Amino acid sequence: MATRRDQIIEQIQRAIDDVPDRLATQAKRAQRRAFESIVEQLARLRLDPDGNVITSMANFALERQLVEQLRLAYLSPEYQEAVREFVNQMDTGAALTNRLFSVITGGEITASTTAQAVLQASKDMAARRLTQGAVDFAQDSFEQILKNAIGSADTFPNLVKSIRENMLGTPEFEGRMVRYAKQNAKDIFSVAESEYMNKVSTDLGFEFYEYAGVLTSDSRKFCQARQNQIYHAREVEEWASLDWQGKNRATTAQTIWTYRGGYNCNHVLVPVATEDVPESVIERATAAGYYTPEQ
Repeated sequence: MATRRDQIIEQIQRAIDDVPDRLATQAKRAQRRAFESIVEQLARLRLDPDGNVITSMANFALERQLVEQLRLAYLSPEYQEAVREFVNQMDTGAALTNRLFSVITGGEITASTTAQAVLQASKDMAARRLTQGAVDFAQDSFEQILKNAIGSADTFPNLVKSIRENMLGTPEFEGRMVRYAKQNAKDIFSVAESEYMNKVSTDLGFEFYEYAGVLTSDSRKFCQARQNQIYHAREVEEWASLDWQGKNRATTAQTIWTYRGGYNCNHVLVPVATEDVPESVIERATAAGYYTPEQ
């Protein structure tokens, strides 16, 4: 039977998967609404008798208007509400983390001012990246397609087809907004969770950590080798000097706590009370000079 600690860890890991998925669903709706809005406006482009987009100052001026309209269409009230919900779920994740620490320590946990500041910074960054960043990502490619079509006098059907595929995707690849959400939302959420957990762990003076998580069919060998194993903090920091497939290039001894196995990593480094650490791990850390047992 799963312990209370294990149940909370499972809840945290489920949130790391589910919250970004919900945002991706809203991103898909946003890109559909944006396409429906902009495709009507494309009819304002001036065409020659053969149905080709005319290369003209008037069309280039309209292109700039359409780019701005697209941005507003993407940033619909529905999508912005989805981003706010995503950000609010970071508070829920922090509350779960506090509950986890209460179970581990046997006492009530109040996050320090610096831990709260770390969480707020993550929330601000998430809101910025999932609105401005996501829309920039989608808008830039739309602008390039439209500009190229006008400059090359492409056919109108070709232009609409290119924009449809770019915005809504094809069987081979996702539309731009969904692609951005799937590539970034999970890392944004899991990194925020890891940074907050690491700060609270440091404040409380933990020295040992379990590499907890669920292995999947595409789990990295790095993660497979460490699954549910317990390590001293110094051992964890030494991993930064290793190389493995999928390692985040920004990984250092300090950021290994944030990036763990790399992009879209499903694992978390959960603190373990020293009295619950296996003797073999204590002996290994002591022999390495990382830990001094209390006399």
